[in-house]
Amino acid sequence: MSFFQELNSNVLVIEKLLLADQDLCKYLYYNTLEPLSEPTIANTKLLMMENIFPLPKTPNAKTKKMSLLNYYIYNAEPWSPNSGFKKLYLGFDIICHLDLWMITNALRPYGILNRIDNMFNNKHIAELSSKNVFWDGIQVTKYSDKFYGYHMIYDLTHNSNICGRDV
Repeated sequence: MSFFQELNSNVLVIEKLLLADQDLCKYLYYNTLEPLSEPTIANTKLLMMENIFPLPKTPNAKTKKMSLLNYYIYNAEPWSPNSGFKKLYLGFDIICHLDLWMITNALRPYGILNRIDNMFNNKHIAELSSKNVFWDGIQVTKYSDKFYGYHMIYDLTHNSNICGRDV
């Protein structure tokens, strides 16, 4: 199997996990001070390519006030030479318009970070990683004059079975 054959299926697994989390979707969809008090979003798929993107999308300065979540394979490298395993780095960009950062008793980006971390950190997600998924870092990022947020990375280990070996 190619080192990159499963990337499309990885994107679909991540999409399914993200869209299943109502609180995450509410943080992204509702621009209110209490997004978690808002009604359940019946069809979270509507957030795809509106608030949630499987690519590194950066909002432009003219974009309406909104919150975005990007997810994508940030980097990849072989685990060890010719082992058949690779280490993938799953990147998340949490991007919020400055006017939406403050919510009642909290900051919206931290709520989003928390939801993602609850989904992925130290979890065994067999469709994504041969081993547990681990958080690998976070960095504050300025996306434009009106949009700031965080870039967060998780480590995934994948067995591509190229050589039929085990780590």
